[in-house]
Amino acid sequence: MRKNLSFILIAFFLLASLYSYAQVTTYPYTEDFESPSLHQTDKSCDLTVTGASFAGWIQDPNDDGDWRADSSGTGSPGTGPGAGRATTGVGVGTDANPGTTSGTYIYTEATFGTGTACNGSNINILSPYFDFSASGEYYQLRFNYHMLGTSMGNLFVDIRIGTGSWSNNIWSQLGEKDSAWVLDSVNLANYNSDSIQIRIRAVMGQDFTSDIAFDNFVVDTFSPKLADAILLETSILDLEYPLIPLVQFDSLEFSAKVKNEGLNEITSTNVVITTAGYSSTINLDTIAPFGIDSGTTSVKYRATTAGLKEFAFNTTVNETELDITNNVDTLSITVTDTVMGREDLVSTTLGIGSNNGVLELGQRFELNNADTITSITFYITNPPVGDSVKAHLYTYANGPGSRIVSTSAIALSATQNWYTLPLECIADVSAGEYFATI
Repeated sequence: MRKNLSFILIAFFLLASLYSYAQVTTYPYTEDFESPSLHQTDKSCDLTVTGASFAGWIQDPNDDGDWRADSSGTGSPGTGPGAGRATTGVGVGTDANPGTTSGTYIYTEATFGTGTACNGSNINILSPYFDFSASGEYYQLRFNYHMLGTSMGNLFVDIRIGTGSWSNNIWSQLGEKDSAWVLDSVNLANYNSDSIQIRIRAVMGQDFTSDIAFDNFVVDTFSPKLADAILLETSILDLEYPLIPLVQFDSLEFSAKVKNEGLNEITSTNVVITTAGYSSTINLDTIAPFGIDSGTTSVKYRATTAGLKEFAFNTTVNETELDITNNVDTLSITVTDTVMGREDLVSTTLGIGSNNGVLELGQRFELNNADTITSITFYITNPPVGDSVKAHLYTYANGPGSRIVSTSAIALSATQNWYTLPLECIADVSAGEYFATI
């Protein structure tokens, strides 16, 4: 009997916790933040400043600060609604809905006051609960956000079912986006039989140019697609060189994350990466409805000309998609003819040598193709003024070998750290390992 009583008490406690928040059962639901409890005029991000409250919304008591209500611009140059990219002058901006200078939005203040800096702080606001269990409909969230600023932070939408754990990063925007309000949406079809709460979570940037604004929160019914692959994230990682060198092969690692927001599974899911004369594929295969999968591929890449190289990412599936605009992305790398050597990332002893009491600091590097070396560039911290320095190029086979060519000697300057020394003779070299020293 005691066990049954305990179970009933626990169930009652969970139910009471859930219904301590406002419940929404009628749609569409709109919160345009036009009726705040107060407008916060303090421009300091002091974490003790109390933000605004709205009917059914709660400032998260477990975060680092509060969202504030504001109109016509946040008061900092280069960030917030109405601001331009200039670092002087404060813009007069509108909200997203109704789109007037007197309209209200909520935002996170990033200007540091006399207290602790707010960079990296989490600022959260919690929505009412949205009960989808009785309607048999599918729902989506639509909203506007504004993220202008050179030190912009990140914005996330998190969701939890009932009083359970939060599922983070259901939607995200990392860093600066645009100087205008941006409309976006989150597919909630996966929760069509649940009661959910939504958390708007901002992570503040490094300085005052990272005010994040949010407005026009709408939950409404919609018709989800049967198959809908969305390319969430892409990246390019250079595995061999600090910069991509002309003519030499380089190992690039491509990564991609794809989400299926359709009601059916998608099969034979691939992300194809292409640029001129080059192609690689990330194979993800089958993704369940509302599931996410990610993968990588590493393939040698060889550029024949210097400059910016764009790589197109395109997601393909077996199923027919009505909208493929969210299947693509483009990233770029820069190819240069000034970095020809690959650093020796394995050995910790082969990068230094000594010859007859004259110290030589060097680096082993490898050329995958025949090439021409014209100069050696190096950097010296706190150069000893007046010391004589020259550079040498050696063959390499289990250690530095014979000298191929040298540069003329120069005297170091107190005002110069970077030096580029032309070789006395241009070195036409074959593929293989070499050792450059100063």
